[in-house]
Amino acid sequence: MKRRSLFKVGAVSAFAISSTAAHALTLNPSQKWDGEYDVIIVGAGGAGLGCAIETTDRKLKTLILEKMPFVGGASAICGGQYSAANTPYQIERGIKDDDEHFLKNMLDIGGHVNDPELVKAYIKEALSHFIWLSDHGVHPSMVYAPSGMDVPRAHRFDPAEVVKCMQKYVTDNGAVIMTSTKGERLICDPQTNQICGVKASSKGKDLYFKANKGVLLSAGGFCHNPAMLNRYVPMMKLAAVVAAPGATGDGINMALEYGADTLDTGYVRASFGYKPNPRHINDFSLIQFSGAILLNKNGQRFAKESLSYKELGNPTLDQPEGLGYAVFDDSIREKAMKSWVGDKVLLEGSDGPNPRAHVFVGKNFADAAAKARLPVEVALKTVEKYNSDIQSKGVDSEFGRDSLSSGYGKPVVIPVDKRIYIMPLTSGLMSTCAGVRITPKAEVINIFGEKIPHLYAAGEMTGGIHGSAYMTGTAFAKAMCYGRIAGRAIAEN
Repeated sequence: MKRRSLFKVGAVSAFAISSTAAHALTLNPSQKWDGEYDVIIVGAGGAGLGCAIETTDRKLKTLILEKMPFVGGASAICGGQYSAANTPYQIERGIKDDDEHFLKNMLDIGGHVNDPELVKAYIKEALSHFIWLSDHGVHPSMVYAPSGMDVPRAHRFDPAEVVKCMQKYVTDNGAVIMTSTKGERLICDPQTNQICGVKASSKGKDLYFKANKGVLLSAGGFCHNPAMLNRYVPMMKLAAVVAAPGATGDGINMALEYGADTLDTGYVRASFGYKPNPRHINDFSLIQFSGAILLNKNGQRFAKESLSYKELGNPTLDQPEGLGYAVFDDSIREKAMKSWVGDKVLLEGSDGPNPRAHVFVGKNFADAAAKARLPVEVALKTVEKYNSDIQSKGVDSEFGRDSLSSGYGKPVVIPVDKRIYIMPLTSGLMSTCAGVRITPKAEVINIFGEKIPHLYAAGEMTGGIHGSAYMTGTAFAKAMCYGRIAGRAIAEN
């Protein structure tokens, strides 16, 4: 019998009637499998590897399918910021932080549309996985306070080192990772109403894998899927895309087929801080959180610089040519280069005789503004008014900036008579951080609020955790943490 005839088209169960269930794959009793496992994970990024840590620790037979020829996904190319509270690294440096403070910051930056229970589960797991990484020899190089937090909480790791450590651990424990193998469809058993397998493809061949205990979808976001962007957030067609190449929404669509609910798709935003025509995650600056102010092409400020870079993204796209010009001096430049690897990449050498092409350097503000082709008189008045406000009131009267980032640090003046740097920046789509609705145990929920049996999701393809904006370091950490939460939940089945 040909393999394709082993599946039939039909309604799978009551829980999926509301979706495209008429086209879903259902199990035929005579199905022949290309492999049988306890757990199948679709996507070998931080979330998938996190899940495999838990399942292999419990001796569950685990298969990870990865459509790209390499492991890591978005986790491998991200900035490596990991937000966690009350870590040993913070305590050693006298930084006071706790779960309650972390939760308040997450809900505030998320506009209180994120799910508090999902956030609480992440926060608890974040400390646990941080300690796991430390126990396995992976440590941060620093901790600081960029977007969305009012205490230093973003721990900077080498993401490649994190992924390598986790990959080695799970493969040493018996997990099978199949790269260049795309998970395409879920398979449901109509007798039990449970997800029981995955249809995949590799090198033009269809493959069918059985999952006895559960399937985790951890296949990333949809930055590289124009149709999905147009469906959910048409404005993002204007943004440059700087994301993992595998982020095409596959896992979300696999879950939607069985009626999965979605959250936060309306809050997908570009991130402000990319140099024009970005090619890499490190073409990204956070210099406004070190004190820079932002002007548009007309020499005017257009937003409060202490906002999350997600909140700055859309206002920047609304400016002439979609650009915001970061204005800063040597002290701000040096601070930024010590805080964030992207600023080091973008600004290193710009104080020498041959500055980078994307940075305009002047002996004073007027000189730099002229080189950047900003209207000098208008821009100068803008900066002088800002400086006057900060010096006299500690807050600017136009947008209310009174901190460097979300309440952390005090804004500084921009000297107009010393060397000044002006760097044009735009907004880029690095992640979507929206999608499938889950429980605090990473169980996928359908549009009626019911669990889809044996189906779990984690990482960028889930919604409900970030809400309307984003705190630096929560996407990378959330992926690994919810992967581990999912692994334990699957093992409990």
